[in-house]
Amino acid sequence: MTAFSYQLYSSRNFPPLADTLRLLARLGYGGVEGYGALYADAAGVAKLKTQLAASGLTMPTAHVGLDVLETEPDRVIAMARDLGIATVYCPHIAAEQRPTTGRGYEDFGRRLAAAGKPLRDAGLGFGWHNHDFEFKKTADGALPQAAIFEGGPRPGMGGRHRLGDQGRGRPAALDRRVRPAHHRRPRQGQANQQPLIARCCGNTPRLWCGRR
Repeated sequence: MTAFSYQLYSSRNFPPLADTLRLLARLGYGGVEGYGALYADAAGVAKLKTQLAASGLTMPTAHVGLDVLETEPDRVIAMARDLGIATVYCPHIAAEQRPTTGRGYEDFGRRLAAAGKPLRDAGLGFGWHNHDFEFKKTADGALPQAAIFEGGPRPGMGGRHRLGDQGRGRPAALDRRVRPAHHRRPRQGQANQQPLIARCCGNTPRLWCGRR
């Protein structure tokens, strides 16, 4: 049976975390995916570890910001080992920091590969959690998602393709390069975004769903 894992960031505005974990366990989830605020310091890691143990859930994957990956890889590795995290994903890049050309996205792919190298060397998986903007071509005609792959070999992508080809970039054509994936409706109003279907690509049985 496929193992389901819930992205905790989706419930960040609905504390307390302990209640969310208990609910997810009752619903049959086996794991959860963490995000930066949950393990920002040693106290947070210790608290999260206790809460996971109490709920019986595991944390096979986690989101960690690019700035932390680049400046504190040893802390990330130690945190992952302490919490049993097998794969770390860089989750996002702010709009004002995004490249505007294909060459820029290739450079960003190389930056991701460099940020992930210490984790890979330590035996962890690493990847980039992509978004819809990567399927909208740049002014020079490049598809950002493809350019990131060109710059960063084997980035081990964590996909978040929405239903529908918003960027006219045919994201399904890249599924063979994407490991896990979750698919969601295009936003119609964030306040009441409903869970939708998700599916798994490749050999990693991990899915996300939930309100954002």
